[in-house]
Amino acid sequence: MTDLRRPVTLLGKAKYMTNRVTRYVFPRAGMIPIDRSGRGIGQSLRLALDRLGAGHVIGIFPEGTRSRTGRLLEGHLGAAHLALRSGAPLIPVGIIGSDVALPVDHKLPYRHASVQVRIGAPIDLGALGTGQPTASNKRAVTDELMAAISALCGQIEPVDRVPSWLP
Repeated sequence: MTDLRRPVTLLGKAKYMTNRVTRYVFPRAGMIPIDRSGRGIGQSLRLALDRLGAGHVIGIFPEGTRSRTGRLLEGHLGAAHLALRSGAPLIPVGIIGSDVALPVDHKLPYRHASVQVRIGAPIDLGALGTGQPTASNKRAVTDELMAAISALCGQIEPVDRVPSWLP
């Protein structure tokens, strides 16, 4: 079982740093901003690796954004990169109902919506090793992670491709 008494650091979109309130609150809560356009991703991942080395748990939303439909999107490679570089376990977490509780275009959640969080078994990275990740082993780990999350969410279909409306 994962020990969640350790500090948790989340990677969140850098866009949150444009609002005065979130610019103050999120970094103090341990968030590492990550720019989805690609600028500064290496720096954000290095900071996440440093925090892993210091014993933190790193939380990453591998899709990079919330789905408008509730169906999973294709995963980005950041979680796999960190797991392969650090040797840290990769724990899939499925979140069900967040698209109803807080739709993408809403600022406040619906009070009576139900959200479920399901935590899966660690993904074994032993066959892929650790150290310098390659594009192919990062994709393989990401696809395995997304398949595990899909199963936790009760989605047996493959994940959707990243929508064209993302920057």
